Amino acid sequence: MRSQEGQAPASADIELISNRLEAVTIDSKGDENGENEILNSLTKEQKEVIAELQTLQGQHDELERAYDQELVALKMKYEQLYAPLYAKRRECLLKKDPANPSAQFGTPAVPAFWMNCMKQNSTLSELIEEHDEPILQHLENVSCEYFTREEQDEVEKKQGEEGVAQATGVPESFRLVFDFSPNPFFTPTRLVKEYHLTVSSARHGAELTSTKSTEIEWKEGKDVTKKVVSRKQRNKKTRQTRTVEEVVDNESFFNFFTDHEIPSDEKLETMSDKQVGELQMIVEADYDIGVTIRDKIVPQAVEWFLGEADDDDQFDDDFDEDDDDDMLSDDDEDSDDDEEPRRAVRGGHRGKGGQKAAGTSGENPECKQQ
Repeated sequence: MRSQEGQAPASADIELISNRLEAVTIDSKGDENGENEILNSLTKEQKEVIAELQTLQGQHDELERAYDQELVALKMKYEQLYAPLYAKRRECLLKKDPANPSAQFGTPAVPAFWMNCMKQNSTLSELIEEHDEPILQHLENVSCEYFTREEQDEVEKKQGEEGVAQATGVPESFRLVFDFSPNPFFTPTRLVKEYHLTVSSARHGAELTSTKSTEIEWKEGKDVTKKVVSRKQRNKKTRQTRTVEEVVDNESFFNFFTDHEIPSDEKLETMSDKQVGELQMIVEADYDIGVTIRDKIVPQAVEWFLGEADDDDQFDDDFDEDDDDDMLSDDDEDSDDDEEPRRAVRGGHRGKGGQKAAGTSGENPECKQQ
């Protein structure tokens, strides 16, 4: 298992993580049979030119795939160089502080270091509830590991059996590792969240297929992902009331450790637009959280702790809201009613310089978050 805690492979940065979901979209320029209305409207001579252009595009895509793989190899080389620095960082944080003998868990040298790193990030801070904080103070280290070639082969083999095109290249899947000190809340002390991605030979970029998480074994009365609520029931006949308690879901950072499967194309076709839209939101949010931790918190931890890191999402959100207020006219509002919602669950390719959909990374992948 390789420990590689820095930036993601280049092809994951191309924002094509969930193309299979996009397959359920019926594009306005095509029909359900996959025919392109624009192409059908062209003359024979024009179609011949388009066919030649498509051949050139295919050659370009092949070169770009080769570029991605070479860039990944370079990135992986530097991941190996980063690893000793991350190990030294962990060693520094685990040192006992003689001036603070009560700090004996988590990161004694700088108590609650990782929790405070995450709270400085606008995306992650929204996940952390007050009841999560005593638990997160036990967090010793956060790291990222890219799958070995053998592990990636297993992911691709599984997807190949399900009809997904066999992947061509490099490890894309990764796991986030959260190491906790022994604590009164749960076991095990190592929690892992895996993101399984494949690279299709038919497409440029990576595709998210599933996530897998460590099952948290909460100690009695310590599960912060659940809460007990009381409600009154009245008997219709006797008119007497009684108080009933029930356990319901509770907002918590630890809901992040949830397994998700991206449905097959056949399953997606049976889902309503509303279900598809909800799935897209869950997928995007979950993957965005993972990439934020992978690409921002892990490599730049001390800058986040000090509040010096560039939380560009907060700026982008504010800027976008101002733009909407300034530019949205009454006509724009009216026009929304006339448009049919587009059924799109898998994010399409927006290019290396594309805008972010939602969250802290430059990616618009779609993964699930409870």
